[in-house]
Amino acid sequence: MQRVAVSLLCPLLFLSMACNVGDAADDVEDTMSRPAAAPVEGDAQVHAQADLMRYSCGYALAGYACNNGRSHVDIYAANMEAAIAACHAAQPPTYPDFCYVIDTGGVWWSDEAYCQAASGSWRPANACCNFMGNVSCAVQYRCGYALAGYGCNNGRGSILISAPDMTTAISTCRASQPASLPDFCYVNHAGGVAPTDPTQCAAVGGSWRPNSECCNFRGSLSCPN
Repeated sequence: MQRVAVSLLCPLLFLSMACNVGDAADDVEDTMSRPAAAPVEGDAQVHAQADLMRYSCGYALAGYACNNGRSHVDIYAANMEAAIAACHAAQPPTYPDFCYVIDTGGVWWSDEAYCQAASGSWRPANACCNFMGNVSCAVQYRCGYALAGYGCNNGRGSILISAPDMTTAISTCRASQPASLPDFCYVNHAGGVAPTDPTQCAAVGGSWRPNSECCNFRGSLSCPN
């Protein structure tokens, strides 16, 4: 079985700052100047960072609601709580919207609690604490469709979409369905299951398949139990 995947969408301060304005064809790359940092040499640098984890702080130009005109800064911090504080402290005045903090090393056990305590929205698939916007920390879902007459057990195709939750993903998948693939088969949480996925799946008539982290609508092969 062949599947076609098409994307629809496009406290110590270290490392570099990178900026990109826009996500479409007119992307503009820019670089923000780095603040001076005290030199740390040899083993001292290794030990200074050994107990810290790297986080990515996301900001954006005003007026884009963090869905465009974004920039990011990488920092080192002991945990998500310290990282959020450090990201706020490091925010450039030219990027006034505070978008997200990502744990670049993967989800740590305390990330979600610290994110929620800071009024962020935790996105486990991205290890991301989201504060504004729905693009930077959007979770990816795979929408599955099929040719007519196969019961979704053959003749399938799929596309990737970004959405904040399963409810939105299902709605977006239906709206994005290609006319050439009329059977609606499944919506799969591509980045790892969220606690609300099963109930949101069932609320719209789907059958939740926990082993494949998938909301099944038709067929028995795309979302095996």
